[in-house]
Amino acid sequence: MEQLQIAVGDKVEHATFGKGTVTAVWGEGEQTKVTVKFAKEVGEKKLLVRMANLKILSDRTQLLPDEENDDAQAEELSKSDE
Repeated sequence: MEQLQIAVGDKVEHATFGKGTVTAVWGEGEQTKVTVKFAKEVGEKKLLVRMANLKILSDRTQLLPDEENDDAQAEELSKSDE
């Protein structure tokens, strides 16, 4: 079974706890564990990745719309300086 690649900042979903954000990752291989901050009523949970059946909704490598706009604006500004 392929190990889920998960990192701090990933947005995930758990069947019971709902949506949350990964705040810590430790261990390796089948012993990889994560801490996920879920909604206020659920709180923070420590989960064994191979048992938690987490679905990654978005990860830290994806740009947010504002970040994309910032990059475009920075590029335009550098062109206007030339």
